[in-house]
Amino acid sequence: GAAKEGSAISGTLGLSVAINEVSNSTRAFIEAARVAADGALAITAHSKKADQDTYTIDALALAGAITGSSSSAGTGGALAGAGAGARNLINRNVAAFIQDSPSVKGGTSVTVYAQDESSIRTDSGGFSVALAKGSGSAGSLSVGISVSLNDIGTTGYHVDAYIDNSIVEESGSVSVKADSTADINALSIGGAVSAASGSGTTGALAGAGAAAVNTIKVRLEA
Repeated sequence: GAAKEGSAISGTLGLSVAINEVSNSTRAFIEAARVAADGALAITAHSKKADQDTYTIDALALAGAITGSSSSAGTGGALAGAGAGARNLINRNVAAFIQDSPSVKGGTSVTVYAQDESSIRTDSGGFSVALAKGSGSAGSLSVGISVSLNDIGTTGYHVDAYIDNSIVEESGSVSVKADSTADINALSIGGAVSAASGSGTTGALAGAGAAAVNTIKVRLEA
C-alpha cells in the first residue's frame, strides 16, 4: 500500500500454479504357460486408491492480492491482481489377461479382472482487493481469476481384461471383467473487491472469473 501527501499509486500481484501428472501401468497375466489350480484361479490387475477417502491427485492452488493507497493532497490509485491455476493429468494402463497359453485350468472358477480407481480432487481460487482514497481523484482496479484443467485419460488410457489364443478349462464359471470408477471433483473460485473514495472523480472496477474443465476418457474392454 501507499500513503502520501501528493499522488499515491500502489499495485500488487499474486500468482499460484499447481501441475500434477500421474502415468503408470498395472498388469496381471498368464502368458505362454500351462497352469493348473486346485481351487479358484484369479488374475486381477487393480490400480486403486490407498483408501476410500483419498485421491490419486489432491491439488490446492490459491492466490491472493491486497493493495491500498491514500493521498491527503492528490490522486489515489490502487491496482490488485490474483490468478490461480491447476493442471492435473492421469494416464494409466490396467490389464489382466490370459494369452497364448495352451492349458489353463481352474478347479472351481477362472476370473480375469481389471479395475481402475483413478481420481482427482482440486481446489483453486484467486482473490484480490484494491482500495484507493484521495483528496482529489481516486481510482482502483481489482481482478481475480481461477482456472482448473483436469483430465483422466488423454491418450492411451486403457482398462482391459481378456482371454486370447488360449485354452481355459474349469468346472465352474469363467468371468472376464473390466471396470473403471474414474472420478473428478473440482472447485474453482474467483473473487475481486474494488473501492475508491475522493472529492473529485472516482472510479472502481472489479472483475472475477472462474473456470473448471474436467474430462474423463477411458477405454474399457473385456
